[in-house]
Amino acid sequence: MSYVFLLFLWNCGGDGTPTAPTPTPTPVATSITLSVASLSFASPGVTSQLSAWEGLLEGAKAKDVLHHENRQPNTRSYFWAPTGTPGTGWTYHTWVNGKSAVNLYINTGDRHEPKRIFDLLYADRSEIESAFGEPLDWERYDEKTASRIQHKFNGSFQSPEDDWPEIQDELINCMDRLVASIGPHLSKV
Repeated sequence: MSYVFLLFLWNCGGDGTPTAPTPTPTPVATSITLSVASLSFASPGVTSQLSAWEGLLEGAKAKDVLHHENRQPNTRSYFWAPTGTPGTGWTYHTWVNGKSAVNLYINTGDRHEPKRIFDLLYADRSEIESAFGEPLDWERYDEKTASRIQHKFNGSFQSPEDDWPEIQDELINCMDRLVASIGPHLSKV
């Protein structure tokens, strides 16, 4: 379902007295089409999502897990920070389906470079998973420019707020293990 909003721009500022002759105005925009999904920023959950990420950052700082310390909370379903290797990022992710994840997201903008990085890391899969402590999801996405390596678990910020501290702790602990297990290998690519 889509909605159409009309946007009219009219004398934005000043007292309306022109300082020089102006030509007849022409429309700047006639319409904007938005999907229901793109309107999610206007939902009551926006403040909740922001609070959830703020709580996660506070919890991470308290545990000295500082991979995202210079990032600002947002209202998106993911929270990203660069790894130090171009085109890669450590991502916290929480979905409306009740799942959350931490991942290494690889997208250099080039179709081949992310696959090269992914394949180099995949060659060390058993060592990485051993260091992480459990299997990871290895998603090469041959048809896309991006790839990712992630760990998913049950629980998200769609859960009752009373559950958030436990979900935040799980995200923080998993991110710390992900960085510790993949980071040394990533520095070699």
